[in-house]
Amino acid sequence: MQPAQQPPQGFQWDPSTGQSGPVQNQMIQGQVPTVPTVPNYATPMTGGGLHGPPPSTNATVALVISLVGIVGGLFLGIPALFSIVSLLMANSALKITTQYPNHPDHGVAKAAQILSWIVIGIMLAGVFVIVMFILFLSTL
Repeated sequence: MQPAQQPPQGFQWDPSTGQSGPVQNQMIQGQVPTVPTVPNYATPMTGGGLHGPPPSTNATVALVISLVGIVGGLFLGIPALFSIVSLLMANSALKITTQYPNHPDHGVAKAAQILSWIVIGIMLAGVFVIVMFILFLSTL
């Protein structure tokens, strides 16, 4: 190509070599170079990641039932039924939440499980005290 001719669009004439070539991006002084970003696929995502949202659980229902068991135990004396149902539901919810890191229901399910065990423990202690009282009265 002769110097008098115009190079095609996207090419630039280099007078030092006498040839034309593709236009290279020139950095303006003070400009920050841009580097194309590549997504990091090794970073785990919260909330289910690539599998969608985490599955729902009955953790809240288990917590409510265990609270009803406490209130029912104070006033009606039948917390065992509610606490056993709550414990089964909380254990089921914990199986699901431990499979998904950072599951939003994990804390609620754990609280329902602990509360259910506390109510069951108090219930068993109450039954033990009643049995001991009856045995004490029968010896008199």
